[in-house]
Amino acid sequence: MVFETFHVAVAASSCAIWLAVFRLSHKLFPWLSPSYRGISKNRRHVVDDSFKAVVYGCFAGPIAWYAYICVEIPPEAVWLDVPLVRFLSALYMGSILAQLIVTIGYPYASTTDFILYKMHHAVSLYSTYIGAKVTPCSAMGSGSSSRAAKQTNVQPAPSSHQPVYSPVPQYAQPVPQQQMYYLQQWPPPGTPPHGGQQWPPPGTPPHGGQATPPPPIQWTDGDRCPRVLDGPDYLPSVPDDVADSWKLTCRMCSLHMNDEITQRKQTTPEGMLTYTVQRHGHVPMHVIHTPKPYSDKTAFTELDNHAIKAPTHLNNDFNRLVPYLVQPARTELQKVRVLFRWVSAQNVSNMPLPDQPAENTPDWYLKQIQRKKTYLYPVLFLNLCRHAGLMCSYVRGYAKSARLFPGTKYVGTDPMGTWTVVRIDGCWGFVDSHWGSFSVIDDDDDKELEDLQSQIAIDEFYFLPNPLHYLSSHCPADPSWQLIDNPIPLSDFEAHVKCNQRFFAHQLRLLSHHNGLVETTDGTVDIYIGYRPEDENGIQFYYNLKTREERSRWRGIKLDRFVTQQRKKGAAVFTITPPEKGKFLFELFFGLKGQTYFHYACEYMILCSQALPSEENDPVPAWKGIWGPGKMVVEKGMVAVSHKSPYVECPNGKAEVVFSSPGKHNFLAKLYETSMDETHLKRYVAHEIIDDEVKFYVNLPKAGKHGLGIFTQDGNDENAYSLLCNYITQCQADESSINEQPFPAVPRGRFGPVLPDFEELGLSATGSAFVECETGELQLSLKGSHALTYSHELFWETLNEKVNMSEYVQRQVVDGSVEFLLRLPRIGMYRLAVYANEAGRKGAPRNVYNYCINCTGTQLDVKPFPGASATFAEPTLSHEDAEERFIQSEHGDIKIVFGKGTPKGIEHKLVCLLDGEEVDVSPYAFIQDNPDNEEETVVHLRLKEAGKYKLSLSTKDPDQEGRTVLSSYVIQTMKGMEEDCTEFPEKLLGWCSDYQMHEPLSRFLRAKETFTFRGCFPRAAEVAVMLPTSEWIQLKKGEGDDWEEVVTMPGNKYAGQLVTVNVLPDTEDGDYTEVLGYVVEKGEDTGHEEDDQAPRLEADDTEEDLFEGQVEEYQMVLRQHRRTIADQMNPEKVIPRFEENHFIDEEEALELTEQLPTNPNEVNKQLLNVVQREGEDAFVTLRDVMKETGQDKVMEVIQDVVIVVPENKFDKLRKKLAEAILAKNKGRLEQIMAECREQGMEEDDDVYKEAQRTLELIEARQGLKKAIKTRQRDQLQAAIKAAKPFKNELRKQLVEAEDILDKIKRLEKLRHAIMAMNQATIAEIKTYNNPPPAVYKVMMATFLLLGNTMAQVNDWVSLLALIGKTGKQSLKRRVKNCEPANISPETATEAKLCLGDLSLDGVRDQSSGAATFYVWSVGTISEVEEMALNKPKENTKATS
Repeated sequence: MVFETFHVAVAASSCAIWLAVFRLSHKLFPWLSPSYRGISKNRRHVVDDSFKAVVYGCFAGPIAWYAYICVEIPPEAVWLDVPLVRFLSALYMGSILAQLIVTIGYPYASTTDFILYKMHHAVSLYSTYIGAKVTPCSAMGSGSSSRAAKQTNVQPAPSSHQPVYSPVPQYAQPVPQQQMYYLQQWPPPGTPPHGGQQWPPPGTPPHGGQATPPPPIQWTDGDRCPRVLDGPDYLPSVPDDVADSWKLTCRMCSLHMNDEITQRKQTTPEGMLTYTVQRHGHVPMHVIHTPKPYSDKTAFTELDNHAIKAPTHLNNDFNRLVPYLVQPARTELQKVRVLFRWVSAQNVSNMPLPDQPAENTPDWYLKQIQRKKTYLYPVLFLNLCRHAGLMCSYVRGYAKSARLFPGTKYVGTDPMGTWTVVRIDGCWGFVDSHWGSFSVIDDDDDKELEDLQSQIAIDEFYFLPNPLHYLSSHCPADPSWQLIDNPIPLSDFEAHVKCNQRFFAHQLRLLSHHNGLVETTDGTVDIYIGYRPEDENGIQFYYNLKTREERSRWRGIKLDRFVTQQRKKGAAVFTITPPEKGKFLFELFFGLKGQTYFHYACEYMILCSQALPSEENDPVPAWKGIWGPGKMVVEKGMVAVSHKSPYVECPNGKAEVVFSSPGKHNFLAKLYETSMDETHLKRYVAHEIIDDEVKFYVNLPKAGKHGLGIFTQDGNDENAYSLLCNYITQCQADESSINEQPFPAVPRGRFGPVLPDFEELGLSATGSAFVECETGELQLSLKGSHALTYSHELFWETLNEKVNMSEYVQRQVVDGSVEFLLRLPRIGMYRLAVYANEAGRKGAPRNVYNYCINCTGTQLDVKPFPGASATFAEPTLSHEDAEERFIQSEHGDIKIVFGKGTPKGIEHKLVCLLDGEEVDVSPYAFIQDNPDNEEETVVHLRLKEAGKYKLSLSTKDPDQEGRTVLSSYVIQTMKGMEEDCTEFPEKLLGWCSDYQMHEPLSRFLRAKETFTFRGCFPRAAEVAVMLPTSEWIQLKKGEGDDWEEVVTMPGNKYAGQLVTVNVLPDTEDGDYTEVLGYVVEKGEDTGHEEDDQAPRLEADDTEEDLFEGQVEEYQMVLRQHRRTIADQMNPEKVIPRFEENHFIDEEEALELTEQLPTNPNEVNKQLLNVVQREGEDAFVTLRDVMKETGQDKVMEVIQDVVIVVPENKFDKLRKKLAEAILAKNKGRLEQIMAECREQGMEEDDDVYKEAQRTLELIEARQGLKKAIKTRQRDQLQAAIKAAKPFKNELRKQLVEAEDILDKIKRLEKLRHAIMAMNQATIAEIKTYNNPPPAVYKVMMATFLLLGNTMAQVNDWVSLLALIGKTGKQSLKRRVKNCEPANISPETATEAKLCLGDLSLDGVRDQSSGAATFYVWSVGTISEVEEMALNKPKENTKATS
């Protein structure tokens, strides 16, 4: 039955209504007009028919207008496919049937023509309806052709009936809309087989002889292949938890339950692929496409050349152009190809076209396209197909163009694009002549969208593409035109990533993210892209990161530096950490090995709701390649041992990267970071090779991220290196904790053996060439197989300075082996270069080994050798082992180290065996725990003369009475320490076996010199140094049990008196005990001999008058009750009173006030130290405040203290002066001295004169500090002159000031050297037209320091103009007037970068004149840098 029941009912009702209206006119018109009965029957029939037409029009007309205006009918559809149009057709059919009945029933109207006319209407309408209903595929083509012909005024050409290749037909049921799932399991769980529909429906009677359609086919019924990520063994696998989180099913990627589905297809004789899909019920549609995205174009070479060379004069008529184009074509495929190639070959932008071409001609369409009406591309191609007899149709839909970002909304919008489908041998395929001819080029990351350039070029992908690939960028509005089984809804197309055609051509795969919008998690996201295992060595990826507004920089930093790339098996991983909240466009490109360009692959929109903190998200170095070890490591036969991932964590700025390296390889490593010069960074990484392992040491110059590039030498060319791998070093430590020292300079950054000389001389070494030294003393050794002659060099190096310190190394040789003892005077990096040669062989010694020594601590006042020491490692001492041992040493400074488990409380006896007699020299030995290793015990000996000594070590045996000898040593020393030999400090009763004294380790301390007291005292609450002046110096506690403070010895009048180190235990009832004893040694004569004499009693003096050096009652009370006072006292009122009386200055008062809320106990201890320092007046002030504030508990302790006040006013003033002198308090000294003058004290009074000298000493010290800070020559000379009388007290400051003055004088000397240059030397520099690089860099740095900008010196012509100036602007005069204080640190840094790694010898080889300027530039830069180091501290203090 052709008509549906509903439409039959509509047609019958329409016929009945019309007949009723016709009969109604017979009654209505006589009533309206009496003349109606008087007209003839024929005329009356015309009136009745007109009345019926009016009534019908009023009913059907509005419905027709609604259908025409409001119903959207796509160009490829047929009108009668629309339900509303079919309803109107049924109405019209009923009207025609009614009119036929009336005509037959009323003879006066029954003429043959009228009846035939009406029957023609009915048959035409009926046949059209039948054609639309029965042959949808054919109707689709004809309907589209009619619509196209109407639009283009071109009559459809007759279709050619050539043989059609068609695969075996298959029948399938249309997929219901609710079953179009995306990224879900298909079919849905619980769905019956074949979409849940039974065929035929239950109860349907069998159709006679009609075959029952087979069950429907789903897209999941194709060939399955599990998705497997495979790759080389050196690559890490994708973590299981990451892979498990990926989507398992995606229709657009043809992925189902982690299986890749391949649709079963057949190959045509012409090499195309075909398959069948279902559309409109059970009628199959056959689809054709190319076998791969970019097929072999050689198959169409002749056709393409024919199309490209088509004469342009044929473009004015389709009827002339099309026959010419299809002339060589023999099949429909060839016809479609030649037409597509002709369209894509038209360079519309540049080709000449008529100004007013005839409408609907090829020229007219090309002219419209030239006017940016590119939507006419498919119209042009459709007209070509029509004239060629090919069936073609429009497809309207949605296209993801280059200007539309991921996340663009399509659902609920009108279709925006049009393309064509063409029928070839009965199979439909896409041909997109628009996108096949048009491509967008974005050659600048920072361009706006409207600045994009375009060019005309063929893109083979758009000629019969695979519909599933084409669906990535084009989605038809009618899902059935997707040409795939189970079409996807528009929302899925909207969400999915747009993949470029090259993405499919190289079989890339989306792994982690199929949605174009990607949200970050905790500020980061990892995007995985899969590729074929065979492409591992050839494929390369590139990327861009931009903001949503297409800005490629953030705060001046390229956004690409917030993306890192690494490889895993079968996948490239891109880690994106946007720097701030917002939307970011991530564009991915790829290329193949050997290509110089990259293809666009896909793009994502990154949605960052919360960025990582800036301190955790430093930009990575500017490198878009693969991070981490990869194929090059494997090709070299190496294995990454320590770091298999791309990231190298650097706590405190340090790290070690280790590779196994079988075979002999030469390496080169460097750091890089965009804000720092590469030459500046190359010395922050070094390496060594031990056995089959290479270890790279990294010492970052600052916190953040740096690139670490490791290279290997290519062949025997020492200058040819290829990249091995790249790492990202990460350091989030505080800048203050990073050691910015670079490694010393060695060839290629390699320390350790220098090959082949090291092996040729038969040398061997154990351990690493990189040595850490915390104490400043170090012992190293190399073993030799035969006698060699040795030498060495020790250099202390920074980036800009290299100091030879070879005299701080003592070398001794035994049987071909060599030992080195080092005493390092400075903290920093050292290079110990060892040279050797065969004994008796002439010629320069060969560098055989290089040590890198990092010294983090050193001894005070280290002096060069000849003094030397030797360290001997001995086993653990025990009661069972008492044998005598023998030690032979080249020198008298000896350390014997005993291993873990040695008993505590060891005592010693050291005797010198001299002419058969034993002389006790025990004070020249000292035993304590090893400061470098507390589990070891060290015996330090200082042997004054050469000869034999005996050392006996004993301890208390718990099983016997008395002491038991543990071991004894006979020591033979070849050379004594002579004048450098001093006794060790005396151990007193309070010394514990686990105490350690680091310095000073000399018993005699010179008067008025300053010493650092540093030691480790476990279980100590306080540690203090007691001077013979009764001054009590508290040591400050450091880390752990370490205590340290600087102490100045009193004057010569205290020579021979005892200085003790005292420890207060942290027990409740503990008291100070003496642990070490020193003696004040007389120093140099100060010129005040009367002050150096011991006090004497005059005839009328009393004992109370001798207050100097006496321990008074208040001091004893404060010492005994120190802990009680510190715990109970409220210091809030004490601080301002002390400041008022000049016991503390304003800065010290501010520090104590700020510390008071958090640590009042410590504030109280510091205030008690002030009382000990300032004397009786401070104690009285303290007691007054305690009484005023009602602090009874403290008053109970100090209220009964008797202060002896001399009755004589001058004695009272003398006592105050003496206390101020000891405290070295300038404010109190000035105050009390003014009071003395007011009271009439004579200025030649001894105490007054000492106060005056102390005041001058304080002013001299302050003058030196100020001069050192300003670094002005005149100030330095004046300050040094003023400080000369106090050279013993101000020795350290004087040395520093004199060093600075020497540097300034050297700089002046360099300046004079330039002034003394003759004009010929400068003229020699001007003769260069193309100067050597060294000369150019030196002169550029020189003029930068003289005040020129980089823009003024960045070319040699400009420099020649500056060199040639005369008068005030002459080069010599500008150098003469240049002051380092007027040069900014930034300018000095810029000049330093210009000099780079130049050396004086290298510059001198090029030009002696340039060498003079080089030396001056280096000296000036060094001076500016030293001045800049002092400024931040001063500025911070001033701000406070």
